[in-house]
Amino acid sequence: MSYVDAWWDRDKDVVKVVERDAKKGRIYQEYPAKFVFYYPDQKGKYKSIYGENLSKVSCRNNKDFQKELRIHGDRRLFESDIKPAFRCLEDTISVLMHQNFM
Repeated sequence: MSYVDAWWDRDKDVVKVVERDAKKGRIYQEYPAKFVFYYPDQKGKYKSIYGENLSKVSCRNNKDFQKELRIHGDRRLFESDIKPAFRCLEDTISVLMHQNFM
């Protein structure tokens, strides 16, 4: 299966993905949009590429995400600019590639 197109439906907070299958033709899928960013925190569980400890903020919808961005706006933020469609593709394509090549 190969990816054809993906877009973020802002009204429904879902990512719509079109994939192509050799046998079935086009397949339309919907995934929940993920809104995630990281901020520096001494007790954080994640690491930046610079070696800083980071904490993760994950939201269910864009409204909450924008609110959290304003709350943490005075800090240096990581991955706050990644669009939900690209985050979805990163998650789903990496799973598909792992299934096909492992």
